[in-house]
Amino acid sequence: MSKQSEELERLKRIRQQQISARDPTLRDKRFHGTISARRKASKYTWRDMLKDMQLKWTWMFAGGLIGLVFGLVFASAIEAAWADYAGIFMILMGIALGRLLGAVMDWRNDDWGKR
Repeated sequence: MSKQSEELERLKRIRQQQISARDPTLRDKRFHGTISARRKASKYTWRDMLKDMQLKWTWMFAGGLIGLVFGLVFASAIEAAWADYAGIFMILMGIALGRLLGAVMDWRNDDWGKR
């Protein structure tokens, strides 16, 4: 009888070693590895960068550029000393409005209200 119990204990030890050696997250690691390889293969473009950014920063940048265009056109159209300051004000207003619009769009896309 002791031979059977020794054999049973040996089999239990072998089974425990096999269970401890097995990695239950192996499938997940393999899956994430293939996704990572695909992402590395694709190039990261400006469009991808803009999609990854929060809209408040993207629209703030766009508002600043629009304000810059209007400010330059306004400053070149009017030959007064205050026209440069008005152009700077237009740039700042473009940045502020872009930030506000982007924040509103971020809030709209946020799932906070759906909870």
